[in-house]
Amino acid sequence: MGLFHRARPPAQVTARFEADERTLSFAEDERGTPLLASTVGLWLPAGDGPRRIGWADVVRAGWRDRVLTVIEGVEAEPGYVDSLPPVTFALPAPDGLPAAIRERVTRSVVVSQRHPLSGTAGVRIVGRKVPGHDGLLWRAHLDPGAHRGDPVVRSQVAELIARAAAEKSARPG
Repeated sequence: MGLFHRARPPAQVTARFEADERTLSFAEDERGTPLLASTVGLWLPAGDGPRRIGWADVVRAGWRDRVLTVIEGVEAEPGYVDSLPPVTFALPAPDGLPAAIRERVTRSVVVSQRHPLSGTAGVRIVGRKVPGHDGLLWRAHLDPGAHRGDPVVRSQVAELIARAAAEKSARPG
């Protein structure tokens, strides 16, 4: 192997790329299964082959003691995101994968504001950049105990999102 040899990204993942998608970094978990960060999202192993989580759907990712932890968010209904249970991957040779994930997730978040709601629960209002989406994608992440079906919660969340969007559009850049 030459001094500047760089492993090629796994074809079973790159074969599923969109036309303009490209690899940022990749690594294999302890079983030799590839994980890959692309310009569009994070590719993780799944039962029927690799699947991509868009950067705006990664609620949280952490790296500690050679273990990558990823929490994916799913849109429970328009504007509301629920977090799935964390998934973990032991990466014996992570290379630049954790750094690439951190950079892309951080870069996707433009606005993140925590607010109390009536009662004891709260909400995080997040505005994120999404490739191919004009403007920001606004979502509410409710605390446990706050219920989407509660008309007071829905009203407060709608007002908080509208206010955050107006503040963001009033600021240059």
